[in-house]
Amino acid sequence: MGFLFDTKRIKKRLIDMKIFDPTDTTHTLQIIPREYVSTATMILRNELRQTETTHNLTCTNVNGYLTATFTHTMSEGQSFEFEVYDTNDVLLYRGKAYATENI
Repeated sequence: MGFLFDTKRIKKRLIDMKIFDPTDTTHTLQIIPREYVSTATMILRNELRQTETTHNLTCTNVNGYLTATFTHTMSEGQSFEFEVYDTNDVLLYRGKAYATENI
C-alpha cells in the first residue's frame, strides 16, 4: 500500500511542475496565485547552475489563471525553481519548472 501512495504523490508533483519548451525563447506561465495582479516579478533559479534571472511580468487573468509571457533561453533537461512576487514583494506563487520538448 505504501508504494501506491508514494507513486500517486510523485505523479501529482509532476503534474504541478511547469513545463517549458527549450526550442522556443518565449514562454507562457499559467499559475493560480494567492492574489491576482496586473504586474509581477518572477525570479527563475536554475537548480544545476545555481543562477538566478529576474523577469518583469505583465499579467492577465485568463479563466482563473494568472497568465504571463517571458523570454528566457533554456536547454533540454534544465530544471528550475521559480517565485512570483507582486510589486510590494509579497509572494504570490512558488513552483518548479522543467525544460523539455518531450511533452
